[in-house]
Amino acid sequence: YDESWSVVADESQGGYDTLQLESEGSNFYLEGVPGFDGDIETCLDAQLEGFQDPQYVDDFALIEDENGDPIKSVTDDSAYALMQVTVTTGSGDTGDLAVYLECRPLQENTSVLVITQIMGLTDYESELERKDALVATLDMDGVAQVEPGETPASTEDAVAHVIELL
Repeated sequence: YDESWSVVADESQGGYDTLQLESEGSNFYLEGVPGFDGDIETCLDAQLEGFQDPQYVDDFALIEDENGDPIKSVTDDSAYALMQVTVTTGSGDTGDLAVYLECRPLQENTSVLVITQIMGLTDYESELERKDALVATLDMDGVAQVEPGETPASTEDAVAHVIELL
C-alpha cells in the first residue's frame, strides 16, 4: 500500500487475522477468517447480514449498476457486493456510506479472506479504484494450503498466510 494509507490495526487472535488501513476517504479491512467451510458465497451472505443489523444500520440496499441490477456477483474466485447503508451517530446525525464486501477462498474448506471497504457514498467510485490498487498487490499464489478438516499449525502460521498476501 502507498503512503496515503495508515495502519490502524494489525492483529491476530484465535485464528482470526486482520489488517485495517485508513485514509482520508475510506477504511479498508483485510481479514483472514476461519470458518464458512471456506465457502465464499456463505461468507458473503453472512457479511451482508451483519451489515443489516438494525442496531447499527438504519437502512440497507445493494447499489445498482447503470442497468438497474444490484452490484453483487459470485464466481469460483470471489463473491462480492456493493451496498449503501444509512447510519445514525451517537449524536443523532445520520449519514450514508458505501460498503464494499468481498470474500475469497484462502484455505480450501477451511478459511476465507474477507475484504471490506467503507467509504463516503458520494466518493465510492474513486475509492473503489484505490481498493483495486491495494488488492492488486495481493499474492494469493504464495499462500500455503492445509488439508480439509485440518487447521494451521498455529495462529502465527495463520497470520503468516494473511501477511504473505501483502
